[in-house]
This record gives sequence, C-alpha cells and structure tokens, in this order.
Amino acid sequence: MVTPEVASRFGTPPQDAFTIAPALAQPTSKGSVRLASNNFQDAAVIDGNYVSTDQDFAAIVRAIEAAREIGNQHAFDSFRESELIPGPNASAEEIQELARLASASFGHAVGTCKMGVDKLAGVDPELHVHGILGLRVADASVMPQIITGPGTNASTHMIAGAAKLILG
Repeated sequence: MVTPEVASRFGTPPQDAFTIAPALAQPTSKGSVRLASNNFQDAAVIDGNYVSTDQDFAAIVRAIEAAREIGNQHAFDSFRESELIPGPNASAEEIQELARLASASFGHAVGTCKMGVDKLAGVDPELHVHGILGLRVADASVMPQIITGPGTNASTHMIAGAAKLILG
C-alpha cells in the first residue's frame, strides 16, 4: 500500500503494520493512455494524472485526515504502537505531500474507450468501435465513468455479457 515515493520520503513500514488507505471512488482528475510509437511492441505511455484537480486534492487530504483519526481511536490501541506514515506529528504540508506521493491506481481502470454517441466516445451503444468496421470492445473501458460500488468486477461481467449481442 506504500508507493516507492512514499517509502522514500516517509520510510518503509514494517511487515506487521496495518493500513487505512482512503481512495477516491469517482475522481475528477483524468489521466491518459497513448501510444509510445507506431511499434505495437512498445509499451503504452500511461499518465495517471492523480489528484490533479483541486476537488480531488482537497477530498483526498480530508480522507487522509479522517483515516488518521480512525487509526488513532482507542479500538486500535492493542494493534497500534504509533502512526508511521506520515507520522503522529505530521504538519499540514506533510499530509498534502503524502496525498501527492501516495496517489496511485488500485486496478479499477475504466473509461479509456467510453460508450456513447458524443465525439469523445470510443464505442457506440452496441459496443462497435467508431471508425473500425467489425471491431467491438466489451470490457470496463467502455464505462463512461467509474461506478461508486466496491470494485468494477460485477459491472465488467455485465458488460462482458454483450458476447450474446456480438454473436447475434
């Protein structure tokens, strides 16, 4: 749960530590994925652009503060010695630094090929890729925005059910 940047700045926690890790369920920041070159074997260039909007940054700072408050409750006294990251005496600036350094994806990428009828949509409502005859996409990338539920697994299974649409 600790990014290399966080470990470099705040230290690596021991193996027997626990984490209360806040996350933005519907971030307003937008990342990008682009081709590195015209060689299909070159890895894509991915820019998460995490917490790049004021709204996201303020929300994650508040969430870190709430996580710290929860972690300091008496119910954790028998499990917790002290807060390790950012540390019990962290300043507001250190909490903001943690928000920037710790932001990362946790595997629920969506929206890189959103479904819709507008200029930015990658596929139409029947999952046809705009401009490419015979190609459809049926995965989480077609979600116009991430769901607020706990993970995208169930929604992705529903989208994958479009195989019947494709075969029909």
